[in-house]
Amino acid sequence: MGLVDGVSAPTLIDLVEAGVLDVKPMGTHVFSLNEMEKAYDVFANAGKNKALKVILKREE
Repeated sequence: MGLVDGVSAPTLIDLVEAGVLDVKPMGTHVFSLNEMEKAYDVFANAGKNKALKVILKREE
C-alpha cells in the first residue's frame, strides 16, 4: 500500500494548488507514454533506481 490514501489526497492537492507544497523535486524520473514499460521497471525497482516518483508525459 502507498503512503498517500484517498483521505489525504484532497489536502495534498490543496497544498500544491496553494503553492505550499512544491512537488517538482519529487519527480525523479520522467518518461514518455511510449516508454511505459521502462517507467514501470524503474518504479518496480525504486530502491535500486533511487526513484521517488516516476512521471509519464504524453507526447504533444
